[in-house]
Order: sequence, then C-alpha cells, then structure tokens
Amino acid sequence: MFAVIIGIADYSGYSADLKYADDDARLFRTYLLKAMPNETSRGKVTLLLNGQATRQAVLTALSSHFRQASASDFILFYFSGHGSPGRFIPHDHSQNFISHKEIKDLFLLSKARYKICIADACFSGSILNGESSQGSFNNMMQINDANIAVIMSSKPSQTSSEQSSLKQGLFSYFLIKGLLGGGDLNRDSYVTVGELFKYTLAKTKQQSGGSQVPVILGNNLDRIPLARIKRN
Repeated sequence: MFAVIIGIADYSGYSADLKYADDDARLFRTYLLKAMPNETSRGKVTLLLNGQATRQAVLTALSSHFRQASASDFILFYFSGHGSPGRFIPHDHSQNFISHKEIKDLFLLSKARYKICIADACFSGSILNGESSQGSFNNMMQINDANIAVIMSSKPSQTSSEQSSLKQGLFSYFLIKGLLGGGDLNRDSYVTVGELFKYTLAKTKQQSGGSQVPVILGNNLDRIPLARIKRN
C-alpha cells in the first residue's frame, strides 16, 4: 500500500476554515494502518496536514508514492478539505488548486493493481464528470487489469458537511466506521471497497436527509479488499 492522505482544515489567509478535515485525515490514517497492517508496513503511507499540504507537496508525494508501486500493489489517495467543481483546494489556495485531471493522470501512470481515490470535499463528485474524465478512468481500468475505485463524498452539485456532534466530516465518519467493521455486510470478516461504499452511502444519505449522497466509479469493487475484521 502506497498512500497519500491529506487533511486541510486551516487554510492560509482564508476565513472559511474547516473544523475537522485534519482530524478526518489523522483518523483515516490510523484505521487504514490497522485495517491493512501488512500492506502498509511494506509500502509507504504519508500524512500531510494543513500547511504541509501545499499544491506542490501533494503532487510531489503522489508522484513519488505512485511510481514506487508495482503491479501487485495498492495505491490510495485520500483528501479531506475544500473542493470546488473540477478541483481540490490545497493549503496555498490563493494562487493554486489541484485539478481532478491531474489526479487522474497520476493514477493513470501507476502500475499498481489496485487504485483507490477517496475524497471528502464539496462538489467532489464532479471528478466523475468534466473533460474526458470517463474516458480517462476507462483507460485506467484497462492497464494491467487494474481494479479502480473512486469514492466521492457528494454528488457533483452537492456540498459535503461537517457535523459538530460527530466532530468529523459526515462522510468520513461513516467511511471510518465502515473500515472498522460496519462495512462487513456479508459477515465474512473482510470489508471490500464495494461493501464500504454501500455502507457509507446508506448512512451518509440517511444522516443528511438526502442532501449529501456519496458517489462511486469503479471496477470489480467487491474484489478489492480494504480491511480484515477480527471477531471474538
């Protein structure tokens, strides 16, 4: 597993900071390491928070990590922070952004067998639209029979909420609960990407009253393992 995990709550010179995006990223890293201990110990997992997560730092980390992955490895990008249609917003937002196309291109270049992109950001579902996006992901799926999963926290036109009662982003809260075992829908002690999405979708949609609906694009989703659950 070669993973880059981003959480930006404190934006440089910006009044509309978030409350929990950095906490979301810390928690996701913690539980990813627990969910996939062997895979993460043999690979590399990098966490960039707030001021560390500049445009250049994020793209450099993604390029470096994804290049190291072989045809039997996982790559994963998790982003929690501000988003706008077609882009993720880094810490140094005043002059920079990270386009969805740039992320797609980095995924496309990797030889990894499993490719997973997860974002908790407003309008994140727009990654499934836009210029040549569907074609890009279709091409990605054909490389080395790669298994692809792109899980976004909301539809292209929707915002993604944080909830003070949970002290997390709504989507990330249920995503992590799913990794911890809630997503083991068939009770076989494994959580696949397909199961994780079904769990997170149902819970996020219910909790938001339908105002936030996660979306997914993927290939062989129920064949991509993300967690092994130990049961007493």
